[in-house]
Amino acid sequence: MHLSITAKIALSSGLMLFILAVGRVLHNTGRPYLRGLFTAHITATALLIAALVLFLFSPLKDNDALISVILPVIFGLFFLALLVFSGILLNLEKAPTPSLWLHRIATAGFVIVTALLVWKFSVL
Repeated sequence: MHLSITAKIALSSGLMLFILAVGRVLHNTGRPYLRGLFTAHITATALLIAALVLFLFSPLKDNDALISVILPVIFGLFFLALLVFSGILLNLEKAPTPSLWLHRIATAGFVIVTALLVWKFSVL
């Protein structure tokens, strides 16, 4: 199935906005986290990651295109790992205070790197 760049951006953006909105609600409601919302947050994140992998790496047929995205992909993986790690910390009973800031910074970094990658692939 081939999706246009507009559909890919709309799907990715919609998932990101959903993840951010649900994360905000989870933050505002506090512990114990609402199980349904927490599950939706994690599931949407997993779907976003799967969609980005499919969308971003399917057009990479030659080495030149692959080399031009290696650094942003490395940063994206770094921010993704930071998101997962800080999300795990936030889910602990007594989460350290800096973990919320770490989660917010990782979210911003991941969104910026994803936008950069989508832009880069739209001009390839």
